[in-house]
Amino acid sequence: MEDGEVSPTLKVLREVRDQLQAQGDDLRALRQHVVESEIRVATHLTDVVVALHDVRDVLRENLPGVKDRLDDHERRLGALERRGRRGTR
Repeated sequence: MEDGEVSPTLKVLREVRDQLQAQGDDLRALRQHVVESEIRVATHLTDVVVALHDVRDVLRENLPGVKDRLDDHERRLGALERRGRRGTR
């Protein structure tokens, strides 16, 4: 091999390096996209929870008998959640 020539092995190694760098860039972009998507989902989920609480409050205030049933369901659900937490320790 003459001076200034690059060996075939070195050429292949450089190509592999370049491809790995490109894949690393792609992975960083994908990770950023996932983080942004998770933030959007969390934001929308929060909006849904607020809307559900608003619906619950309207039903509780405007429909006869619903307030007592909702209070009872929430009390029972709370008891089940507490019991479930004790069982997972």
